[in-house]
Amino acid sequence: MRKRLIAIIVTGKKRRSFVTVTMVLMMVLIASSFVACSVNQKGGTGEDTLINPEADQEKFVIGIVEDATMNTINLKADEDQMLTGLVEFSTMDADKTEVDGILIGKRLKIYYNGEKKGEALIRAVATKIEDVEVGYNPPKIDGLLQAINDSKITADGSIVITPEIKREFNQMGEDYRFFFMPKVDWYNFEAIAYEPTGEALAYILFTWTGEFGTFPEKAPKYEAEARLRKIFAAPNNEYPQLEHKAYKKCVMFDGEAYTPWPESYNDNTMVYNLTDLKVRQDDGYTYYHASSDEYQFDSTGAFEPGENEKFLNAQAEALGIDKTATLSKLLETGKIKSAPISRPFTIEFRIDSNNTTPKIVSVDKKI
Repeated sequence: MRKRLIAIIVTGKKRRSFVTVTMVLMMVLIASSFVACSVNQKGGTGEDTLINPEADQEKFVIGIVEDATMNTINLKADEDQMLTGLVEFSTMDADKTEVDGILIGKRLKIYYNGEKKGEALIRAVATKIEDVEVGYNPPKIDGLLQAINDSKITADGSIVITPEIKREFNQMGEDYRFFFMPKVDWYNFEAIAYEPTGEALAYILFTWTGEFGTFPEKAPKYEAEARLRKIFAAPNNEYPQLEHKAYKKCVMFDGEAYTPWPESYNDNTMVYNLTDLKVRQDDGYTYYHASSDEYQFDSTGAFEPGENEKFLNAQAEALGIDKTATLSKLLETGKIKSAPISRPFTIEFRIDSNNTTPKIVSVDKKI
C-alpha cells in the first residue's frame, strides 16, 4: 500500500524532484509508526491497550476513590468488572450533577469512554459521575409545599398555619422519622446522648427500608454515608468524610457495613404539632424554619397507660373513632395541646426551585 501511494505521487507529478519523493516516504513511515504506537504498548503485545477517548460505546465502572484532584479521579474498581485495579479518569468534562462531593474513600459509579486490557494504571475519560446510592431518593413533601402555597405569608415571612399544613408537617415527621433524627447544624452533627456520628448513622438505619421497625441486614459504609448526604445539607455542598467505625450504643460495624446496635427502640406513635413556620429566600434556595411540639403515645397498649394514653383513650371513646383517627382529629382541632408535651422540636430545611425533596439544614431537640 505504501509503495503504491508513492508511485501515484511520482507519476502524477513527473517534474517532482527526488527530494520531494523522499520527504513523502519519510512522512508515510512516521505516520505508520505513530499509529502502531497508539494501538499497543510493549512491542505491540496488546497487554496494555490505551484508552481511546473517541470510542462510541459508553461504559461504567463502580469503585472506591483512592485519590482525586480538580480534574482527575483515581478509582479502585470493584472486582469482576471490565476495568479492574486502579484506574485514572479525566473528569474535566464529566457530568457531576448526580454526585454530592468527591471524597477519598467514597464509592462512585463512573461512566466513561475507552477500553483497557491488563492491570496497569491507565487514563480514561469520564463522561458522568454518580453516587452509588443514586437510586435512593428521600421522601418528597409535595403536600406540605402545596398547603403552604395555599396559605398566606406575612411581610416578615411568617406562614399562617392551617389544619392542612399541620397534617402535612406531621406526615413529614413520620416520613423522616423526626424522633430518631440527629441534632445537626449544616452537616455538623451534635451529640444528644452518644457520639454524634453514631447517632447520625443509627438514624440512617431507621430510615433504610422505608418501613418503620424493619432494618437492613447490612448497610455498606459508603452507601450509608451517601444517604446522609442526600438528607442533610452542607455548606457549599462540601461534605467532610465520616469516620467509619463502631459507635457504642448506636451502630455495629464489621469494617465494611453497619448494622443496628442490638437494643430495643422507642416505637411509640409520635405527633408533631406545628406552632410556628417561617420562610425566606437565600442564594437560590427556599428555607423553611419550623417549630413544633412533640407528643408520644403508646397506641398499641403494650404498656401500662400513662397520662397521654389515658387522654387518648378518653378522646377516642368520646369521638367514637379509633386511636389513629383520634390523633389526626386532635391535631387538626388543636386539642392535642391538652396532652403532656414530650419535647419541643425545631427543624430548618431548604428546597431548590426544581425539586420538592427537602434537605435538612438543622435540627434542635432535647433528650
